[in-house]
Amino acid sequence: MKHTEDKLTGAALVILCCGIVAAPLYLIVAISNQSLIPLLTGIMVLLLSFVQYWLIGAFAELIKNTRSINELLQARFPEAAAPVQAQEDAEK
Repeated sequence: MKHTEDKLTGAALVILCCGIVAAPLYLIVAISNQSLIPLLTGIMVLLLSFVQYWLIGAFAELIKNTRSINELLQARFPEAAAPVQAQEDAEK
């Protein structure tokens, strides 16, 4: 799985956009029905989409940083990475 952090960041943006689109729709339903439940649902959808965007984005950043740390360690200690590299080559 290459470029996992980019895929996660893209998924986070899709979730955020869906939340931004869904929240006004709930607001329109709340205004037409004169009900409080769709309004609260719209607010919750918007807030949860922001929270999900932040969490998935943070996880993508964690993967990116872990990958860069791994590359730095492999550059500094190539003898430690040799057994792992041999296993990866054998699996392919």
